[in-house]
Amino acid sequence: MPPSDFDRAYWPCGLQLSHLLLIVPYSYHSVIKVDNYILSMYYSVMSLREALLGLMCDHPKHGYQLKKDYERMATPLNIGQIYTTLDRLVRNGLVEEAPPLDQEKTVERRHLYRLTKQGHETSMSWFFEPPTRSRSATSDVSEKVLTATRSGAINPLEVVRAQRLFLLEELRVWRNTEDAHALIDKLAAEWKASHIEAELSWLDRAEEALLSEAKK
Repeated sequence: MPPSDFDRAYWPCGLQLSHLLLIVPYSYHSVIKVDNYILSMYYSVMSLREALLGLMCDHPKHGYQLKKDYERMATPLNIGQIYTTLDRLVRNGLVEEAPPLDQEKTVERRHLYRLTKQGHETSMSWFFEPPTRSRSATSDVSEKVLTATRSGAINPLEVVRAQRLFLLEELRVWRNTEDAHALIDKLAAEWKASHIEAELSWLDRAEEALLSEAKK
């Protein structure tokens, strides 16, 4: 089955200029053969900590459910990475173990985790923070929108619109290079601005897809 418009909108729009490879929007369910280094550069941007907090906003989840939800958005993970991160979140007071669900009493019990009050506040704050940007110039905009869409606890359209405002302000700064005298400064600013414009374009497509999905 070909990918839907909704799927196409959710392939992150990062560009790796060092490899001169354009990653076009495509279904994140699909298998795309690209250089492993490029994939690792993108996935290194996605914060497992913030993603897990966002995915637990709606209701408690066990480790394997979190692993499944996370892998719908990003690279496959070892279950040990999930539980290591959960243990750290518990120690930091952001997550706690939850009582088992009724339907789980008759089967092998899995540890359920839920957000504490501090964890919920931290997660909600993260959704509406300005995007962070690594040295590769790829930000965490797609992570915030994907996690909000998957979580169900927050309207992803609100996240899209908040992140667009941050990006537009960031773009204005990088476009204001009239005082830059060195060619290298102008080229660097253009490189950064082009990445921001790509993310803004992706946000437009994501918003269109979300609105279309809401009408179904």
